[in-house]
Amino acid sequence: MNKFQNLSRRMLPVILVLLLVGLLFGCSGSKSFVGKYVNRDNPAEYLELKHDDTFYLEVRGIGLTGTYEVEGTTIILEFNMGLTDRGTIDDNTLVDLGLPREEGKTWVKKEG
Repeated sequence: MNKFQNLSRRMLPVILVLLLVGLLFGCSGSKSFVGKYVNRDNPAEYLELKHDDTFYLEVRGIGLTGTYEVEGTTIILEFNMGLTDRGTIDDNTLVDLGLPREEGKTWVKKEG
């Protein structure tokens, strides 16, 4: 066995571990906002942000779905019916800025 093959065999496990660590930490941080957010003023209303960039919103007894995108601290909800809503999001709080009569609602991330 030549020196190159020997070096390659020893380095392969190290390279695989580094790739795995990169994937785990690279993906987990970008989706830290995934979870269920409950309306602070009405716990029956909630917004669930899913890993596949879709959401489910339960408000006033009506379920709405769509996709979302997070850019920095801004979240954009695009409803399947064509409406778009914007808000701000951090680790545990989402503040709704967009839909008429809904702006200013605060949603708090539910643990567990």
